[in-house]
Amino acid sequence: MRPRFKPLSDQYRHHLITSAQEQQRTTRTLEEILKERNSKRLSKQPRLCDYTTKERYQISLTLAYAVLQFYGTPWLQETWSKKDIYFIGSNQCLVDSLYLIQNPIPKQNVRELTGLPELRPWANPTTYALGIVLLELAFGFPLEVIHPDTSDLGPGGLPDALTELRKARRLALMIEERDGEGLATTIIKCMRYDAFEPEDSRFQECFYNDVIVPLEICLGYMQ
Repeated sequence: MRPRFKPLSDQYRHHLITSAQEQQRTTRTLEEILKERNSKRLSKQPRLCDYTTKERYQISLTLAYAVLQFYGTPWLQETWSKKDIYFIGSNQCLVDSLYLIQNPIPKQNVRELTGLPELRPWANPTTYALGIVLLELAFGFPLEVIHPDTSDLGPGGLPDALTELRKARRLALMIEERDGEGLATTIIKCMRYDAFEPEDSRFQECFYNDVIVPLEICLGYMQ
């Protein structure tokens, strides 16, 4: 069965840059922007850099398209985060200046690098990373500054290997109350994805229907 997905459009373009010269331009990572938002929120100062709800969905959709196209390739590592998302140039908070910057490297197994078994409570680290970034964009703050609830903790009230996952799912349900089930369901699906081999065409079809389409629908309501 042929995957039912559309080619990337200029409206939702993304870029992977490896040139050191490009990275020396005026840049800010999404991590820096989110930390600034949190700092201004705590100090009740005006935000120097912000994005609208529509821009948030545009950024989310652009990143989702990047995962769709580069999943399983050397251009997108299995694990990535807000640290890899750059806004380049003077218009740093708009989707027009969004870049996903990673050095293309051969895909390597973590066990080969560390000699240790890979321990994680999710099967697909690439889509899980997207779910976390979508969650952080929705809240406007880094996930790590949001304190875990007692329900997120393990036995004895201490953090365990599942604490981050529990917290992320709890926060996704909070988004459902605020923005509706479309975004919340998309985030949760990103976190629950099974591992797919790069050559498995089922991933493109499933990901397009589960992630791209709902984000496009949400953004369409804002046009």
